[in-house]
Amino acid sequence: MRRIVALAAATALAATFVAGCSSGSGTDSADQAAAGGESTPVGDTVEGDGIEITDENLAMLAPIVVVPDQTEALANVGDGLEFMVDDPLAATIESDNPAVVEVIPGREEGGIEYNPGGMALSAGTANVTVTNADGTSFVVVVTIEG
Repeated sequence: MRRIVALAAATALAATFVAGCSSGSGTDSADQAAAGGESTPVGDTVEGDGIEITDENLAMLAPIVVVPDQTEALANVGDGLEFMVDDPLAATIESDNPAVVEVIPGREEGGIEYNPGGMALSAGTANVTVTNADGTSFVVVVTIEG
């Protein structure tokens, strides 16, 4: 259960940073400061709620995204995985090697639907099967490196 919470927190945190990095706003740090906003230069450490984020470890928070026509995926121990499906709440997911890849079913939290996912726990290989509501499925051979 802690891993699910950790993956959800990491995904939410990564989404927050990605949303904050979107282009097209037309504002720079000086504009934000003039408007009363606060800006953190790239490379600085952002701290909050006991979590320390730097540009070096931010990439570790984003999950490895797997699409239905993909047959293989490569990740590192500690990486999160997200399996894209049409209906996250109706899809099922299973791993033939939960010691290597622990799977997390799709869910709804706060009105937001999250795709099924997984967590890379140890080095090795796992076959992850995702089945959609219509009965179609895809299998991804996930290789986890130490």
